[in-house]
Amino acid sequence: MELTTIQTPDHAPSYEWTVSVKDKDNGAEYIAVRHLSLDGNRRRGVEPAGGSRSSCLTFHGVKYGWVNNVFAYNSTLHGFDVTSTGLDYHYGGDGTVDSGPSQYVWIDGCKATDWIDDGFTTHHSEYITISNCYAYEPNSRGNANGIEIDDGSRHVLLSNNYSMGCYRGIEIKAHANSSAANNVHILGHISREDTRSYNFRHIGHHTGDDPDSKRPIILRLLISYRCIQTKKGGSRTIQIPVLL
Repeated sequence: MELTTIQTPDHAPSYEWTVSVKDKDNGAEYIAVRHLSLDGNRRRGVEPAGGSRSSCLTFHGVKYGWVNNVFAYNSTLHGFDVTSTGLDYHYGGDGTVDSGPSQYVWIDGCKATDWIDDGFTTHHSEYITISNCYAYEPNSRGNANGIEIDDGSRHVLLSNNYSMGCYRGIEIKAHANSSAANNVHILGHISREDTRSYNFRHIGHHTGDDPDSKRPIILRLLISYRCIQTKKGGSRTIQIPVLL
């Protein structure tokens, strides 16, 4: 990854990616990206565009994808984004998911730094594994998460990853009335010097007078999480089967 770098050109508009699927409306199958670095070239003076744009590597509707030994840095938005087809995320209400999800994608042995929003993120996709990856030192700590499992994501395994200097090491959530991520398993994560180790939330949904807010929320997670407290010189390991 240190010998080969693909860089977003200086003249590229803000909505472009460093590497992405050519047919974003229909997706692709059997895609492998290995052994290289991706420079988002954010310092060319652009601001992040909305939806699934502006990232170093984005899989739009990829079925059977493998990303291995890839370094994403200097991104205008995300380092790695596994999402559905199309350019804008889906907000069709609880229980609905976007068409054309990415499926059976494995990101292994990769790292992300100096991004704006998230180092690794998923949207409206399923059967995703992120393992042995490192997300560290984003551009700022303002909502810059190491790993974010977002709207409509399902059946996601996070295994033996490491985050450092992020706002949150891991965030599992959804926006507005989009379906929240579900069936997410976190095993062996190490969070170091993150403002928050992990967070679970549904942003701007189910107000107090909404009948849906009275429904019980079932969250099932198996967490093996190690938080390193460098200032005190100690560490703690937490293994929690959670039922809320």
